[in-house]
Amino acid sequence: MLNFLYCFDSNYNIQTIVSIYSLLKSVSEKINIFIIHQSEETPEFLPKKILESENLNNIHVYKFNKSDFKFYNLIDAHVTEATFYRLFLLKYIPENIKNIIYLDGDVYCISDPIEQIKKEFQNLESSGFEAGFSVETNRNDINQTSFKRLKLRGDSYFNAGVMLMDVEKARKNNFSKKVFDILSQIKEDAIFWDQDILNKYYDDKFLKITENLNYKVNYFEKNYTEILEQNNISFVHYSGKFKPWHVRGVAHSSSFIFQDMFNEVYDKKYYISNSRKIIAIKDFFKILINLKLEFIKSPFFFLIGIFRFLLNKNKNI
Repeated sequence: MLNFLYCFDSNYNIQTIVSIYSLLKSVSEKINIFIIHQSEETPEFLPKKILESENLNNIHVYKFNKSDFKFYNLIDAHVTEATFYRLFLLKYIPENIKNIIYLDGDVYCISDPIEQIKKEFQNLESSGFEAGFSVETNRNDINQTSFKRLKLRGDSYFNAGVMLMDVEKARKNNFSKKVFDILSQIKEDAIFWDQDILNKYYDDKFLKITENLNYKVNYFEKNYTEILEQNNISFVHYSGKFKPWHVRGVAHSSSFIFQDMFNEVYDKKYYISNSRKIIAIKDFFKILINLKLEFIKSPFFFLIGIFRFLLNKNKNI
């Protein structure tokens, strides 16, 4: 039985709950879900559509024990300290768990990933590596920044939004102490937070998994609807600052992935959340001026969603 891990806080509850729902809706067999949360310690904060899912075997929620440790580069960032929690996962995951799949809260499942994941775990076992990731970039003459900043010896830098880990091997390799030491050493140089720490730790010694388990969506002027239909993609990842719950994100061709499932979970249309309201207002007027309404199914409810956000009512769902 596969085990999945999420790490988040109340700022990302809705986004991650929709991610968990998308996973349970898509899998073809029962799964276990583990959550490391900033403030919650029981599953009671989760909606019934998750707790009563026929594909959920067990769900475990652990409150993160922060102690006095300092996390870095979080001021004005689009992430919170919860992005670092998975570095401490071995303190929470039971010792009888052999493998785990970590998912960021902005990763959404659009087709059954079970067979692809099992295949990659077989590859992971035969490779001798501890973890598997999707490569984000390779070293070349133009792209040297991350490699020089982290002093990487290898030639591949991965995206950490989806991680397959051999937990038994991680324990044997003293994963927790080593990544903690790296975090303490790198500090402000970890501008991509836990992803930088993990890249420094593994430094090209990882299994390169299929992009279909971490298909990254960016704000490009292309029709993702057709792309997603034509490929065997299981996990869509809204990596970076672009999100489908931002005002401009709702008008994007891929926004239906998040917004439709948000509607299924909460029976409301258009969850909208921006870090700054002034940006939301500017983006809204840009959409109106440029008539970018092609992918907005319900303009009226889109408008209500914006007003709800501006009035700070979007958290009371």
